[in-house]
Formats: sequence, structure tokens, C-alpha cells
Amino acid sequence: MKYILSPDCLNVEGYLRNTILDLMRQNYAIIPKWDSNINSIKDPDFFNFLIKEEYIIENLYKKINKISVNYSSPEIIETIILDNYFNINTIQLIHFFNIRKVALITNSINDELVKYIKLLQNKDVNAIEVHFSIENLDDSLVNKINNITLNYLNCGFVVYVKKNCSVIIPNQVVLKNTSFHEERLNIGVNKFFINFLNYYESTLHNVYHNKKVYVSQCGEVYNSIDKTIYLGNTKNPEMILSNLVKCSLIWNTPKTKISVCQDCEFRNMCNDSRTPMQNKNNELFYINECNYNPYIAKWEGEEGYKTLAECGVISDENGFSIDHEKIAEINKELWGE
Repeated sequence: MKYILSPDCLNVEGYLRNTILDLMRQNYAIIPKWDSNINSIKDPDFFNFLIKEEYIIENLYKKINKISVNYSSPEIIETIILDNYFNINTIQLIHFFNIRKVALITNSINDELVKYIKLLQNKDVNAIEVHFSIENLDDSLVNKINNITLNYLNCGFVVYVKKNCSVIIPNQVVLKNTSFHEERLNIGVNKFFINFLNYYESTLHNVYHNKKVYVSQCGEVYNSIDKTIYLGNTKNPEMILSNLVKCSLIWNTPKTKISVCQDCEFRNMCNDSRTPMQNKNNELFYINECNYNPYIAKWEGEEGYKTLAECGVISDENGFSIDHEKIAEINKELWGE
């Protein structure tokens, strides 16, 4: 009986282990290193696991179409992040670029915010996500948020609360016991998205940054909240349009071409908001280290976790290098490999 990898599944190779992405069922499984060759499987338990989970299936077809990696989007800008800057200029900017997704960073829930959300609805924005930070969340604020989500069904909230609270949260609200900036740099399974569209985009682009811009509290427009590329001012959409070419490198570089990420088994599902930078060799890397170390398959906080530097991996402005022998010694101690 001949078996093949299910057409809806992908085997993503990492440095130490692999993942199988099940795009149809929108989940994943961590598996040992495997070259996708069914005949190379020596472990019967692994083989039976793949059959049980339907990651491999009987080849009953003359021809199986492979998953396409073609991805295109008609919008010039898909998503805009507005940082406490809600006025007519941004509405005109959204209209000029026909932007369908809007993220609002706000420090207060007031009438101005509600009026702005209503204006966005009138501009046919498909999705509005409000990021709201507060010291303590009480019932009155929850009621305000609930009223907004009931009146504007395409609007959801992410609320960052420093203190634990016992209030009942509406369905369209996500509660985070951390700050906005801490959450932004915190990479974990909650940032994983497994579906066909996300996979298609991840093969050609940086999923988080592609076609996304950020507007500061002064109305200045940048490529991201890190403000690494200046694009113009909300009053001049034409200037922004002419400057978008500056974003091409970040937008059009998938994680397979970013230092460290290229060796990670989670690279095709990770929605990572860090902004990549160029080193002296024109390679892209991240200044802030990820919570996950793919060279030893450990998350920060897990027993045996080590930083990249402790593993002999250097990824900075001067370049990218890996001490494979040192990593092998560490993994032998951790995993007996």
C-alpha cells in the first residue's frame, strides 16, 4: 500500500525538529526531523501516528494537486495602525488607499473614539481592532466596550490591564494582563495562525508587516511602530504612496530569509510583530531575541532553555553565525541526541 503526505498538510523543517501544518483543520503537530519521504520512516510508532492523524493517506488518486504558493492582494495597504490619532486626515488616508483593516491604539474609551469607529464603518472598513491600555478594568468600562461591540459588529477590543480583574468580558474582547508593548514583543503560540491564506502569504512575505503602516500620535506615517522607515504625513497620501517602495524589503522577505527564523519549524505560522533590520552583510535579523530557541527546541522559561548566544548563535548587526558543534553538545545534554 502506497502512502503520500496529505494534500492539505505541509512538512516544515526546523533545525532540530519539524512541524506538520494541517491547513484544512487549522492545527499543527510537532514531529521528529523528517524529509517527507514515506519510505524513509523507520519508526513504526511515528508511521502509525501519521496515519492516525491523517497526515499521510493512501495514494488512491492518479494525480494530486500540490498546495499553491501563489499569493496576491489587490490593496496597496491592507492594514493601518493609528496611535491615538483619530481625525479627518486619517479617514481620507484610509479612503485614498481603500484600507480594509484598521487597528486603533487608545488610552481612553470616549465619545471621540466612538464617533471615529462610526466613520470607519461608513468607509466600508471590514475589521476594526481597538487596543486599549488601563491600570484597572471596572464594570462601567466593560459596559462602554460592550456597547461599542454590540453597535459595531466588526469591532473587537484587546484590553491590556496591569491588575487582575474579575469582571465579565464580552465575546469580542481579549484581555491581556500585560502592557501593549510587552505583548507586542512576546512571541508564543497565541501568535500562531494556521490556514491557507496565512501560509500562502508566509512563503513570499513577512506576514505581520506586509502592506501594513503605522501612524504616530503626531500624524507621521511609518512602516511600523518601531518607526524604522519614514513614509510621510497623513495630510499627503501621494507622498506616502511614492515612499512605499522603501518598505519592499521588509514586506517581501519571508521568514525563510531572516536569520534564526529560517531555522525555526514555526516560521510559516508565526505572526511576529518585531521589525527586521539589515546587518552589514545585507541580511535581515531581529534586534530583540525571540522567546523560542529553535536550535534547542526550548521556550524561554522552560527547563534547559538557553539564549542564542549561550548556544553559540550570533545574530546581530555584524552578521549571522552558528556554532553547530556547541549546539550538538547542548542538545545531547538536553535530549540525549
